[in-house]
Amino acid sequence: FVKSGLHRVWDLGAATAMQSQEAAISAMTQSCAEAYRQNIWPPTLAKQVQESGLRSQFQPQAVDVSENLQDGSVVVKVRGVQVLGAASGQQKSRQINVEYMVIQTPEGMKIAGISEGGQSR
Repeated sequence: FVKSGLHRVWDLGAATAMQSQEAAISAMTQSCAEAYRQNIWPPTLAKQVQESGLRSQFQPQAVDVSENLQDGSVVVKVRGVQVLGAASGQQKSRQINVEYMVIQTPEGMKIAGISEGGQSR
């Protein structure tokens, strides 16, 4: 579930980020989606990315899923590299280390929480 949506979550390409981020947000619980829109993907950043000419690529290196927790949720740990490219041809990469809390809802599996850990630039 999470692995199939990683390319959308980490897509910051000028031409595709808006659609990718909305698709990623639709895989979140309402409270997680609200926090994501406020803290990670606010309208000002969305507009900036769309106007930037930025290219983006994410390469997952490891996706590890925990055993079911007592409440039935699982933690998915993702490690990978995000490469951002400017219109000038300059590129910058950064290591990504993120944990996603995934729960089963009446609508299917949803991301209920996202936390970063050990991210370096």
